[in-house]
Amino acid sequence: MSLIDKMVSILFPLKEVKKHIEANDFRMAYRHYLHYLYFGGEYSSSIEQLLLNKVSDDVPSKIAVSSWDFSHNAVGRATTLFDLYRYTQYDVDLIGCMIQNNAKNHKKVWQPLNDSQIIYNFFEINQADIDDLLPKAIDFVIKNPYSIVHFSKPRITNIILGILYRHIWGAKIILDIDDEELAFLKEKKSNFEYSNNIKDDYWTNYSVSLYDIFDSITVSNPALQHKYGGTIIPHIRNEKIFYPNQTLKAQNREKYSINQTDKVVLFFGTPKRHKGLLETAKAISQIGCQELLFLIVGDFPELALKEELLAIDNVRYMFLPNQPYDQAKNIVAMGDMCILMQDEHSEIARYQLPAKLIDALAMGLTVFLQKTPATEHLISAPNIYFVNQNNLGEYLKHYLQQNNDSQNSASQYQYFLENFSAKTYSPVIDKIVNDLNISSYDPKKSFDFIRELSNIGSVKKFLENFGKNEN
Repeated sequence: MSLIDKMVSILFPLKEVKKHIEANDFRMAYRHYLHYLYFGGEYSSSIEQLLLNKVSDDVPSKIAVSSWDFSHNAVGRATTLFDLYRYTQYDVDLIGCMIQNNAKNHKKVWQPLNDSQIIYNFFEINQADIDDLLPKAIDFVIKNPYSIVHFSKPRITNIILGILYRHIWGAKIILDIDDEELAFLKEKKSNFEYSNNIKDDYWTNYSVSLYDIFDSITVSNPALQHKYGGTIIPHIRNEKIFYPNQTLKAQNREKYSINQTDKVVLFFGTPKRHKGLLETAKAISQIGCQELLFLIVGDFPELALKEELLAIDNVRYMFLPNQPYDQAKNIVAMGDMCILMQDEHSEIARYQLPAKLIDALAMGLTVFLQKTPATEHLISAPNIYFVNQNNLGEYLKHYLQQNNDSQNSASQYQYFLENFSAKTYSPVIDKIVNDLNISSYDPKKSFDFIRELSNIGSVKKFLENFGKNEN
């Protein structure tokens, strides 16, 4: 930054501070003063004393849920938490980052969210420049105060935002873990070379190591709880929206030209190898039932996987693209069966509770599921059958021979209500919030923190100074 640019960066916020003080808008004056200090502005005792007297209790009692990257399906879990807070009548926003990696191919918000009615707020950063994150995160946090922020996934963007919210606004910060992020590392080792790339293994490993700096932790399943502790909040669904509905089933089958008599095996989500689509297709192929339709809804990140599926003979497929988040119930309603053959040897699958499992339970589908540490607690659930690659075909044959239309789905829906509904987990999120013991924050600490930040240019140095457990 040139000397002239630096002077402008300092003088403009100071001018805004004085303007908002004159207008008795002390909240905006405070935010501009934080910017002024960050850009190296000199201490002003008169302004600071005035603001200290005016804004100590002025942080909105508002909650945010943060997604580490709005460009892909990671934002789905953040949206689930957002829905739970909204169901529980909290004033909540959906916030986070959008990580861009190609100037010519500008990424957009994950399509199911982008096509929904949900309002969100994020800032963009350059994937190749880790130190692009800090100044943009500081600017975002100063402009968007919250008293509680719930961060979905221990990734570097959320780690930085969490520390900033704690020190700038005195916010309580909660970390949610719904995947074993270390399972996504390209290499399994203890030491990683420093990288400027935000998505590099170095930053994933570093970020996960800081999971315990947060005030509270939530996890999606018992396997993750065993490793990280915290309170379980599964991928809940709103029971007022998700429930068995034969009329909805018929209407949507007609919409997508699916025969009402077809037996639909549904996969709805992001089609990836560890989710067992190939194993499912092979089992369907061996049965040779013309009424079976394998409906796969979601865009393929790896087109080779789709080609391998199409190469399997004797399978009727229907492929649909990504669907809006708020259309999930209409898609799931079309299914009869949900087959989730999570790869039992995959470290990712071992810690992953499939979100579409809960959709299927809520909408009355029969579930065939590969047992993993993340799903073995479901053994007593009605209409869930634990299967493996060797016996899936036999289970499907048995299912097709039964009169499934007469099955009593009441016990299955009751199980959903008790274990995965928003109604059940609304008191849980309420208790987490109440246990945080939110108190008024000290603006003086924020001033001191921002002054320190003005001398820190790198994320690595920032974490060395502030990435410590304060609990």
